[in-house]
Amino acid sequence: MKPFFRIARYLLRYKFMVATGLVCSFGYAAMNAFSVYLIGPFMETLFNIDSSISHSVVVSAGKTTVFGNIKNSVRVFFAELMGSGTPREILTRLCLLIIVVILLKNIFSYLQGYIMAYVEQGMVSNLREDIYVSYHRMPLRFFQKRKTGDMISRVINDCNTINENLNNAFISLMKEPVNAIVLLGFMVIISWKLTLFTFLIAPPSLYIIGRIGKKLRRSTVRTQDRISTVTSVLEETISGIRIVKAFAMEKFEIDRFRNANNAYFRSLLKLARIRRLAPPVTEFLGVGMAMAVLWIGGNMVLEKKAIEPGNFLAYLTLMFVLMQSAKRLSEVNVKVQVGIAATARVFEVIDRRSDVTDPPSPLPLDNLRNSIVFNDVWYEYEPGVPVLKGINLIINAGDKIAVVGPSGGGKSTMLDLIPRFFDPVKGWVEIDGHNLREYRLNDLRRLFGIVTQETILFHDTIKANIAYGRPDTPFENIIAAAKTANAHNFIMEFDNGYDTVIGDRGTKLSGGQKQRLVIARAILKNPPVLLFDEATSALDSDAEAEVQAAIEKLMEGRTSFIIAHRLSTIRSATRIVVMDKGRIVEYGTHVELFNNNGIYRRLHDLQFSEL
Repeated sequence: MKPFFRIARYLLRYKFMVATGLVCSFGYAAMNAFSVYLIGPFMETLFNIDSSISHSVVVSAGKTTVFGNIKNSVRVFFAELMGSGTPREILTRLCLLIIVVILLKNIFSYLQGYIMAYVEQGMVSNLREDIYVSYHRMPLRFFQKRKTGDMISRVINDCNTINENLNNAFISLMKEPVNAIVLLGFMVIISWKLTLFTFLIAPPSLYIIGRIGKKLRRSTVRTQDRISTVTSVLEETISGIRIVKAFAMEKFEIDRFRNANNAYFRSLLKLARIRRLAPPVTEFLGVGMAMAVLWIGGNMVLEKKAIEPGNFLAYLTLMFVLMQSAKRLSEVNVKVQVGIAATARVFEVIDRRSDVTDPPSPLPLDNLRNSIVFNDVWYEYEPGVPVLKGINLIINAGDKIAVVGPSGGGKSTMLDLIPRFFDPVKGWVEIDGHNLREYRLNDLRRLFGIVTQETILFHDTIKANIAYGRPDTPFENIIAAAKTANAHNFIMEFDNGYDTVIGDRGTKLSGGQKQRLVIARAILKNPPVLLFDEATSALDSDAEAEVQAAIEKLMEGRTSFIIAHRLSTIRSATRIVVMDKGRIVEYGTHVELFNNNGIYRRLHDLQFSEL
């Protein structure tokens, strides 16, 4: 039940609204119970023609119980409220009172419903936001090990499940117990003995409902996993639809989705079977209890005269209303079990702490003044399987360092350590003589402009993509950045120019156009250090020439770290690092490495022999 109480803490953000909702719940419960209680006086007035309500009040003489005194006090109060008069006059006043009570009951019901809907939606909104914020705290390692669809599912599907079940359970727990207590109070006033008997036969139903709830929770966990799988398949297919069609894999993907969807369908059926079991079981047990009470109470009316017929009718009505309230409370248990399963998945993300964090007392950092240094750096994605092994490297301010080597050699991992997307498992990286862990992450990452092979663009205008995160950037600065990146001309060929919406991930643009927009975004940021990860490897010769020209302009006066597959793109590098199997195996200028007849020479000869 721990997730249940954790969700309850979100209520503290809405203390005033919750308190107001509780007041409305008490008002609703009082009017609801009172409207049912009025059945007794109504029946007495209707069938005792010769006496008024005031005359029908009988105060017990001699020894009385506490409940008897309360009962007599209520009857006296009601008689004074109705006043004296003929039965017809009292009946008229009684009907008007019932109308007023029902009106107040519905006003309280509306206010309570609206207020709690505000609290409910606010809690879910806060929960979604907390998950989203938690995702942004996570290092890249977190995302590399998880499916995108599953992460989306936790924000959308799991939060919806919490909203539909756990939050609704909170609403019921704030309304129904109050309603039940007030109803029970009126029942005790009418006959405490009959009420005691009613509760003696209640425990068996509570036990059965508890057993159903436990089964429901286990089934819900499986259902949430199934919908995450469906979401993942859907996201992967849509984002990779070009590859799906290129390989004619439509049938394969349809079958994959069908299998996941059918598994979710079967899980939902099992969940529905268990979920639908609780209400009929509760109702059957409730009817059994009601018949027992009806038999006992009926005998009290017929034989012992311990309860008046009108009051017994009011008692039965109160009991049936209480049964409905109890039925809704039993459904709360069902909702809680479903909601807890989803809540556990949500808090698994919220509770996770990143291993890449800010130091308690960060050093100031606003520029690269001296150097970036790798000191015996090791890194591993899986324990015991290092992908970087003892890297030692110095990148002086103003250097243009190129990194080449066979695929899987650790080039991209080494680059990712510089902005602290990961932290080394051994050794450290430093800037200007201080470990990167001594700087605030935001200060550190402001130093870098990153251009990768995978262009990341958003479903927005060209202008918004270049000025990403800075909507107040002067338009002339955006144009200047685009011109430097050789992007201005093709942008102006669109009908809407810089206001052209480029589609999801820039689907309206060619590969070269997308890369030039990414470069323009980096130029606008004006970072002192540039990190390029195979920025031109996916482009054709014409596009590569245009992008490479833009890159050359961008690198002027900046420190650059370039990972390149095509050796033709690194001719301006001051030093070249050759990596293989996680180690730096060669280091020097193009001429030095070419004359070494090592890995670099073999890569060079292989590439240029194909021309």
